[in-house]
Amino acid sequence: MGVAQLLASGGRFGTTYTVTRTAAGTYTLGRYTAGSTTSPSALASVQPVTGRDLQLVPEARRTETVIKLYADVEMVALDETYDGDQLTYDGDTYTVITSERWDGFGGDVYWKVFAVRKVVSV
Repeated sequence: MGVAQLLASGGRFGTTYTVTRTAAGTYTLGRYTAGSTTSPSALASVQPVTGRDLQLVPEARRTETVIKLYADVEMVALDETYDGDQLTYDGDTYTVITSERWDGFGGDVYWKVFAVRKVVSV
């Protein structure tokens, strides 16, 4: 059974999450206009983060709450020009910081994603 089939089987192997993706904004006559937002669904399995996994996370992010998931759709990671896709897990919002394509397991394509919990300022 491939990873896509495990994710699609639901239950403990896969849950549907809503991903929030914001397009790049634009400047018109010096005024910023935020980009449009889309909300694709992703079938994913959240897995425990190991010490070895944390070595793959940027050093400045290692003290934050990190989740690892395997998803059936590509998620766009945080970088200098994009704030990263957002998803909600256990009531908290997480920002995607890495997204790596994995091929194999019966021809399936899926993405290994690390995301950090957004801190809400009071």
